[in-house]
Amino acid sequence: MGRDWPLDSSRSSRALRAEPSPRSGSSPSAPAGTAASTSCFRPVPSRRITVRYAGEAGLEGARRAALELRVCGSVLLQASPRALRNGEAVNISGRIRARGASVPRRGKLVAIQYFETEAGRWRPILVTRTDHSGRFHTHYRFRYVSGVARIRLRAVALAEERWPYAPGSSRPVAVTVTG
Repeated sequence: MGRDWPLDSSRSSRALRAEPSPRSGSSPSAPAGTAASTSCFRPVPSRRITVRYAGEAGLEGARRAALELRVCGSVLLQASPRALRNGEAVNISGRIRARGASVPRRGKLVAIQYFETEAGRWRPILVTRTDHSGRFHTHYRFRYVSGVARIRLRAVALAEERWPYAPGSSRPVAVTVTG
């Protein structure tokens, strides 16, 4: 399932050939996308791409080592209620977008993280697993909040052996907790 791209704008026989190889866990029939001089590919699972030039009279053919095209996973996240008191639980739900890959039978691992302002880093709260359709639902109880805190949460689709995407995260969702 390779694709040829002309090396110049004329209808020359000179062309590069890109041959994608899907990573494990993705559909072998998933399209490789299209590319022009900028080599843009549609968002599909991560894969290896081999580029070769067949050559022509006076020019020798060439083949390069496979390039690793890593595509980040996509996650959608919701949290409710958005305002709660210390000791109450926030309901966290969402789904992963598989785009050309099948969700593992046991589900996909998703980490729920909060942003620690002082350290400037995302810290894990819990890890949950999706169902076979890619949806997840969990809750988290805030216990040690004093005053009023605005807490940013996100979901991260973790790397797994049979998952063809690189780790990817959702947009942050803010929850206000009053202690």
